[in-house]
Order: sequence, then C-alpha cells, then structure tokens
Amino acid sequence: MTLKERWLYYFEERYIANVHTKEIHDAVNVKKACSIQLIATHNRKYVSAWRVKRLLKRGYNGCRYCMPAEDTDMK
Repeated sequence: MTLKERWLYYFEERYIANVHTKEIHDAVNVKKACSIQLIATHNRKYVSAWRVKRLLKRGYNGCRYCMPAEDTDMK
C-alpha cells in the first residue's frame, strides 16, 4: 500500500474505483491478481465505504479477488 493510500485509509477512503473499467478494489485487502498498479492515475478514484454502496447501485462491480462478495461477474 502506498503512502497516499495509507493516508486515504486513515480518512476512511480505503476503496479504489477504476473509472474506466467500473471496478472497485479494497486497498486494504489487495491481492497480486488485482493489478492495481496497472490502473492509470487519472482512472483512479478513492472512495469511502458509503460511496461504494452507491457506486455498486450505479453499475460498478467489485473485484473478484479483493471484494468477492460484491463481484457480479461471477454470479
């Protein structure tokens, strides 16, 4: 986890939403298969837990590796 991600986690913005692919990652529970380092910085949006619920309702998808309960691709 980078220093910026630790700082954002302190302020409860522990999730990273990829604006391009509409996939949400949990910055605390990141797995190697998530490949967060490949997300372009202009496509990253740091969000809090209450915003994740709103984004999921708007068509975003949870990562299959770090947020399997919110992954709609596998169901």
